[in-house]
Amino acid sequence: MKIITYILSFFIIFNFPIPLIHSSLAISIFVLLAIFLISKDFQKEIFKLLKNKFLFCSLLGTFLLIPIGISIAIIHETFDFSILKSNTLTIVTIVTTIFLFPLINKYIIKNQDNTKEMALFIINIMAIQSAIEILAFLSPTVLSIVRFFQKEIVINLGIGYNNLRALALTGNPFFSLSSAFGLTFILLFFSYSKEKEYWATLNFIYLFLLILIGSFFSGRTAFVGLIFGISYFLLSEKNILSKIKNLIIIILLITIFLLIFYVAIPDFIRIKIDNNLLPFIFEFLYNYSETGKLSTQSTDVLLNRMYFQLSFDTLLFGDGRYTNIDGSYYMHTDSGYMRNLLFYGLFGLVYIIIIQWSFHIRIFIIKEYRLLSIITFLYYLTLHYKGEALLYIPAIMSIQTLLLLASIKFRSGS
Repeated sequence: MKIITYILSFFIIFNFPIPLIHSSLAISIFVLLAIFLISKDFQKEIFKLLKNKFLFCSLLGTFLLIPIGISIAIIHETFDFSILKSNTLTIVTIVTTIFLFPLINKYIIKNQDNTKEMALFIINIMAIQSAIEILAFLSPTVLSIVRFFQKEIVINLGIGYNNLRALALTGNPFFSLSSAFGLTFILLFFSYSKEKEYWATLNFIYLFLLILIGSFFSGRTAFVGLIFGISYFLLSEKNILSKIKNLIIIILLITIFLLIFYVAIPDFIRIKIDNNLLPFIFEFLYNYSETGKLSTQSTDVLLNRMYFQLSFDTLLFGDGRYTNIDGSYYMHTDSGYMRNLLFYGLFGLVYIIIIQWSFHIRIFIIKEYRLLSIITFLYYLTLHYKGEALLYIPAIMSIQTLLLLASIKFRSGS
């Protein structure tokens, strides 16, 4: 059952297409529903979780996005209900994650520190995805298998990046996956800060390298999470000088390993890394050496085209539009804050931020996890500047729900 739990978790978090079946999420729903129907213990656990006021409020607040979205589209007479698709997927993912949790609690979590155990479990799931990306990068055979489980539009985008991106077994191998890797960096530093044994550093380096390399293929957004992860590590205890010293040692060890790996790999892979991967990852450094400016094409577009002045009415009440007739984004912006303002208005944006925070309150109550709840919340707010992150990315919301559920079990002592 432990392996099955890992598989179901992977299927839910990454939700990739499966021919003839629709998606990995659909398989997970079917399996978990079957377990729910035949297991009375499973039913009791689910009903017990749903009675928790923190989970109930978070779930209810997310559900209310559906009638709110419908009402806004009708009031503005736009009848643009396209936002409901993403809202529904998020809700289904959260509910499925709740049904998954009893399996994780029974077969994965083994001690009273549930939140730490859950963080390690999530890190392992992301490490598996990283391994798939690395194998797909190195092996055309593995890449062809991954491509079999991708939509045509994703395959074409991956080819457009010289097969450096879209290497993951996931429905969204770009902003969504990169955001999840960024969150994993935070959880990595959180878990490491709780360890006391000397071997924990070696284990941390191993997992960090896996996640780091995996993030290379998903996007630079993950580096934002790395910054927040380091911030958590430095702020987690009072002895900051000791933490800085430890961090320097870790950076040196990781650098040495990467250099050894770079020298040892075959020439054709090294050429691919030099010509394609490194220029993509460190585009801002390449641009700085050429133009003297720390910028990338995506940041230039974000700063110059994604944000613009709104009328007072639009700012307060939105336009009730989410997409154009051709399916493109309304006003051609993909910034999370702008899309929320354009559809819901300021009041709707504030509501979304409040409901997102509701997924963090229970964790915040536990003193030793308070910093984790703040750091992750600030990370989501930062992500939302670039793209829709708050209550939007299914992978992120699945992980955040697992952390919330783990904190509930931590407090209940069961």
